[in-house]
Amino acid sequence: MQEYRTYEIDMVDYQYGNLAPAFQPGLERQRMEEERIRRKQERERRMRQSRLQEHKKELRRRKIHALNLTFGVLVFGFLCTSYIYLQNSITTSMHHIATLQSEISDLKAANAATESRIHTSTNLNDIKNRAINEFGMVYATSDQIVYYDMQDEDYMNQYDSIP
Repeated sequence: MQEYRTYEIDMVDYQYGNLAPAFQPGLERQRMEEERIRRKQERERRMRQSRLQEHKKELRRRKIHALNLTFGVLVFGFLCTSYIYLQNSITTSMHHIATLQSEISDLKAANAATESRIHTSTNLNDIKNRAINEFGMVYATSDQIVYYDMQDEDYMNQYDSIP
């Protein structure tokens, strides 16, 4: 099988006119060596460009990854800060509720003490004597007392004045 080789012809090497240059065996070998070196350099240049492009792609991927990580850390920090704020708010609310409950408890105790003091300081016989003697009040007679029957209702509507 015959192997075909193709060579690029540079315009510099082209000879105008009808005379062919004399064959120089070293010149052809030198040209082939220069062509081989040129192709090798071209291949190396393409490989460098390819590696450079891959390097740029890798840098771009790393930057995107770093941005994603930064965004994730910021979101996580925001969520943690929000959680701490909410926990603090709940703790403050619970403390406020406990304070209000203790105030209610104190007020109920004070109210009970006041009621007890009122009940112990009031003598019903003194009130009865003062009402009868000073204000002229008397007990109601049986014809002045009116009884109302309540069914299962808790309240009564009054449509007329009570006699």
